[in-house]
Amino acid sequence: MTATLLLGTFSILLAYLAQYKNFRWALKGAFLLIFLFLALRYDFGNDYMAYAGAYDGTNNLAVLWEPGWVYLSDVFRPLGFFAMIAALALLNSVVFYRFIERNVPPNLYWMAVCIYVWNPDFMLIHSSAMRQSVAITLFIFSVEYLYRRNFVRYMLCVTLASLFHFSALVLIPAYFVIRPDRRLTRVSASVLFALYIGLFVFGSTLSGYLTQFLGVFFTHYALYEDVGVVRSGLGFLLLTGLFIVTMYYAREQRGELSVIFQIAIISFLLAPLTLILEIMGRIGMNFAPATLVTYPVIVTCLKRSISKAVYVTILLAFVAFKFINFFGTASWLEYFGTYHSIFSTQWR
Repeated sequence: MTATLLLGTFSILLAYLAQYKNFRWALKGAFLLIFLFLALRYDFGNDYMAYAGAYDGTNNLAVLWEPGWVYLSDVFRPLGFFAMIAALALLNSVVFYRFIERNVPPNLYWMAVCIYVWNPDFMLIHSSAMRQSVAITLFIFSVEYLYRRNFVRYMLCVTLASLFHFSALVLIPAYFVIRPDRRLTRVSASVLFALYIGLFVFGSTLSGYLTQFLGVFFTHYALYEDVGVVRSGLGFLLLTGLFIVTMYYAREQRGELSVIFQIAIISFLLAPLTLILEIMGRIGMNFAPATLVTYPVIVTCLKRSISKAVYVTILLAFVAFKFINFFGTASWLEYFGTYHSIFSTQWR
């Protein structure tokens, strides 16, 4: 936990400085720190040792691996597991750096980095869910093709992503749903919000249908059968408030930002389904990184200083809530509470 706090503090500071002319390099510096943190980690995350053991052939996790991961492991066999981890950390850092640098205003780089490092749904969970992290990274890379309506390149990215995590196939219909020229009207926003609330209230009635569907098309992920738990109403209220604000300002976006806002809206709509089946949370992970852009962009849309202050406060409270809740859970604390490096350094 200490290592994550230190990483966040220094990377956020660098990202903040990047808005100034003499510190344009600072966002790269922030992601250099993130790269080193990810590249040098050892036994960090609940799946790390399982992946390491499967790579060495000492456990049977390999039977669940998609072919992309098997091939990647074979490519790095002469260099070793640590080299593969470092290469994936580099891919992740470069793609997310480019995504933020391209779409977030420079004076709000710090906010995007803060969310990425301290909201456990991103860097922390991605560092453990390695196969899906590759798939998500490939999707983030393909957002430009989604915006430019380059069907061939987008499909190549999604197909490659599905070789690492089969759930990436849900990104195929996203090409036809998400369009740069699509505008969110008040009527459509009201319908989406009603759907969102309805899924929270009546989602359990869909459980049987979802289980059957996933049993046919996502047989490899039958182990993700647990349901989510609502620990308090605070998280629901914060999430709902952010969803409303995101839909409201989605109407003002054009071009690539319009595409990213639509991706974020899909991630909100999938959130209630994570309370039904764990695999729905995995599917939602593909869309969630869009909020790294949408949350900061919304700040620029707010006209009054007091509105900006309230929104930023609520957003940071949401990140803090998730961070504290994450490390306050014994199962997560066991695997993420202590940072081990490949040099056997430990930070509790």
